[in-house]
Amino acid sequence: MRTTFRGVSDVKVLREGEVIIIELGTFRVVSFKCDTELLKRMDDAVRRFGYKNRSELIREAVKMYLDLLDRYGRQAEKVVKYCLSRCGV
Repeated sequence: MRTTFRGVSDVKVLREGEVIIIELGTFRVVSFKCDTELLKRMDDAVRRFGYKNRSELIREAVKMYLDLLDRYGRQAEKVVKYCLSRCGV
């Protein structure tokens, strides 16, 4: 289905199960659910580290985690936890 979204014409909206994906040029909008505490932490990180918005923070975090998965596979979570424990987090 093609429509106008926030003034941008010819936007393609796809429905994949429960997720609505909106294509805007080279970017696609993907929604996800998170609890209130995680949302508060994300907003705090956006402010503290100078991100423009949540999307920028999430994109960077996902890219970093995918890089770890590529390198360490499913052990990436253990690597992250180890690194955080070494720096006192």
